[in-house]
Amino acid sequence: MATIYSHISDLTKRIIKSTIWDEEAIEDAVRESAVELTAFEESLPITMRYSPSNLSLQVDRGLGRNFIALHLGYNHYATLLYYQYLDRNRPSTTNGVAYAKRCKHHATLFSEILEASRNHGGAEALYNIVGHVTVVSSSVLLHSFLFGDPSEVDYIRQRIESNFESLVQLRRYWPSVELMINRLIVFQRSCLRSETSNTHRLDKWMVKFLLQHALALDDKEFEEDVDDLSSWPLSIQDSHVEPTHVDIGLMERSRVTKEIIDDMRMRRK
Repeated sequence: MATIYSHISDLTKRIIKSTIWDEEAIEDAVRESAVELTAFEESLPITMRYSPSNLSLQVDRGLGRNFIALHLGYNHYATLLYYQYLDRNRPSTTNGVAYAKRCKHHATLFSEILEASRNHGGAEALYNIVGHVTVVSSSVLLHSFLFGDPSEVDYIRQRIESNFESLVQLRRYWPSVELMINRLIVFQRSCLRSETSNTHRLDKWMVKFLLQHALALDDKEFEEDVDDLSSWPLSIQDSHVEPTHVDIGLMERSRVTKEIIDDMRMRRK
């Protein structure tokens, strides 16, 4: 899978360096990596494909942690491949909607697998890098919660909270996860601002968020202290004020995400 990841990472970097946005070339490259991912999954023995029963089987064989690492990695790579299609301001493309759905599917499946790893002795995913990939999954879930189908928000919220439980757990082993959590907070603010600006455009800031996990992430529009309440959009700070650029549904969901994040930040200390 390392080769597949290299292709996905290189594609992402090429896109932001290119002076010409060639949608057809981008989709061709995405399609090629998608074929590679599918071929890899289909090449796995039946007992190595992800399912709860196969997880139990691999745990019994003493391979539970390896099994979990394989499938967390696979779904993370797929999430990265399709991530650019979450851009709500991106022009319509032939496969754009389908690719955005795939991104959300893999981010959600990642979360389900991560939760399963916590609930199975011998399958724990406690590596430092898991913090970063969990943040990427969480960023997709936050996007889905804020802007997705209202009928799915309850389950998406469960997935977000489950991911945050893992981040809190990882923080006990790896203090550097603190930096990763702060990156997610910055991303969440950026997500709320996407009503009026292209904050999800695939650019250098987004590549830094997705790929350069060891670096601190500055706010996309301006630098600010993540603990300063004044840095949050007005819709979160004051329930009596209704900004014209945010609809009521988004305002309510934004309050919920802030409450979830605040709870995580309190529990991690």
